[in-house]
Amino acid sequence: MRCTRCHIQTHPGSSITIGNGTRIHTRSEVKGDVAIGNSVCCAANVFISSGRHMYDYVPELTINEQDQKYLEDHGKNYSNPIVISDNCWLGINVVVTEGITIGSGCVIGANTVATKNIPPYSVAGGVPAKVLKKRLP
Repeated sequence: MRCTRCHIQTHPGSSITIGNGTRIHTRSEVKGDVAIGNSVCCAANVFISSGRHMYDYVPELTINEQDQKYLEDHGKNYSNPIVISDNCWLGINVVVTEGITIGSGCVIGANTVATKNIPPYSVAGGVPAKVLKKRLP
C-alpha cells in the first residue's frame, strides 16, 4: 500500500484493511470500518467513511452529544462497513458513504458520491452515483 500525504483513521472497535498494490493519493481520508482490496487506485481528495453523525439517536441532545452518547452506550462509534473490491479506480474528489460495496473492477468518476452498492465492472458517476455503463460485456 502506498499512501502519499493521506489520512487513515480508525475509531474504537473499527478496522481498516488495505490490500497489496493499492495506492491512496494526496489529501484522501479513510475512516472507520473499511476493507480496500488489492490494486485499488484512489486519486486525490477521496473520502471514505463508514460512519455518520448520530443526529437522530437522542434528538434532544446536540449532534456532538449524540455521537458521544452512542459511543458510551455501544462502546464504539456508529459504523456501517464499506468494501471496495480489487482493481477499482476512484477518481478525484470521490466520496464513499457508509455501508456500501463497490464491486471488483469498477471505475468511479471524478466528483461522484457513492451512496449505494455498485456492481462489479461498472463505470459509475454522478451525485448520487449511477451506473453509466459496464466495463466488460
